[in-house]
Amino acid sequence: MLRSINKWRFGMAVGYTLIIVYFSLIDLESLGTNSASVLFIQFHMIGEGFIVHLIAYSVMGYLWKYSGLSSIKSFLISFLTGAFIEIAQNFTSTRILSLSDNLANALGSLCGIIIYLYFKIPKIRLTSISKRCRLIT
Repeated sequence: MLRSINKWRFGMAVGYTLIIVYFSLIDLESLGTNSASVLFIQFHMIGEGFIVHLIAYSVMGYLWKYSGLSSIKSFLISFLTGAFIEIAQNFTSTRILSLSDNLANALGSLCGIIIYLYFKIPKIRLTSISKRCRLIT
């Protein structure tokens, strides 16, 4: 049985993925010195980008899962996008291939999917538990 894919959510996932690809392959120093690019460059330097990759790919994994794809497809799209970017960065003059970034991409993708699944599972309310479990007095 095919899962229902929401077009708007799918569009958000595609758009976000394209934004990540674009900003991962351009030379950030060529953006100039406006406040947004300076903040991004300074934040990217913290921890050599591991945390940035983890957060960015968590959002990506979440959005792909939110679009209605299976967990495996969501992970594969996110992970393969990250792998493609890392390989493509090897051919740019300002970026290098980094296996730690690829690891952060994979972990981030998994985290995003797990976060989606965690919030998707219906929670049992305490009131319904108390109604079902009556104390014998």
